Amino acid sequence: MRRWSGIVYRAFAEGLEDNPGPTSQQWLSVAEANKAAQRGEYSLGARLGIFKDEDERRHADLENRFGAIVDATLTRQSVFTTDDSRWQITEAVTRDLTEGVKKLARNADGDFTPDTYVKRLPLPTALHLSVLTGESLAALADAWHTASLARGTRKRTAKRWKPIVLRFKDWLGHDNLGRIAPADVQRWGDERSAGGSAPKTINDTNFAALQAVFGWGVKSGWLPINPAENARVEGRGKKRTREPWFLESESAAMPLSLTSHSEFKAPSERTPKPPPPSEVPWLRAYSAARVVEMI
Repeated sequence: MRRWSGIVYRAFAEGLEDNPGPTSQQWLSVAEANKAAQRGEYSLGARLGIFKDEDERRHADLENRFGAIVDATLTRQSVFTTDDSRWQITEAVTRDLTEGVKKLARNADGDFTPDTYVKRLPLPTALHLSVLTGESLAALADAWHTASLARGTRKRTAKRWKPIVLRFKDWLGHDNLGRIAPADVQRWGDERSAGGSAPKTINDTNFAALQAVFGWGVKSGWLPINPAENARVEGRGKKRTREPWFLESESAAMPLSLTSHSEFKAPSERTPKPPPPSEVPWLRAYSAARVVEMI
């Protein structure tokens, strides 16, 4: 959670450091307003509204003051959260941003003492490395499955794709996210293709599942890249058993086979019935006759 609040902190504390804008007292007023929101005493709605308890009042006040900032940050970072995790981020932003405006108040007074508070907030790259060394593919599959159901993905899709990721894990022989490379994903698909799986199944089901799960992992901070993004198996095409045209011997045999039917016998021997519908196209092709002339 400190990663996301750290992004907000740096945007204010470092982005406005050289030009704080408001005076020191004005920045301190902002800090006091933030503290009032933490107590549920900032907005008019929080002070006069009817709430179940003080926690609900405080929640409404923090949402009113910081909700838009949190949503904008998460949207920019392409992060999906649950209600509980979003609330934890909101509280972290409230706490860290208050310290950030205090720093800007000092900057407005000409005090540019090195910022020590920012050291508590991990850089995004550092967080990625720590996540990669501690998380597993199975844990990512579980997290994706839970998040997918929470955001309304069909249960059938979520239930179908999670086992595919676990089968890929079994094929890898390890469960370390940090060791998965694009070549691993492609090699898995190639082996399935060599084993007889259809390219459409591999691309539209196996690779699609990995792309969805890894893509969500990138947006949620589990992975720096999507190793399945460009994976694809080319189609083998239909197996040809013969040439698409008729052989000369076949072409010569066609008229002879037609003359063996009663329709080509002498009129006295001919059965008074039209040729079978299946033979009409052949007769037209060889005689250039119209359909009405064939019946």
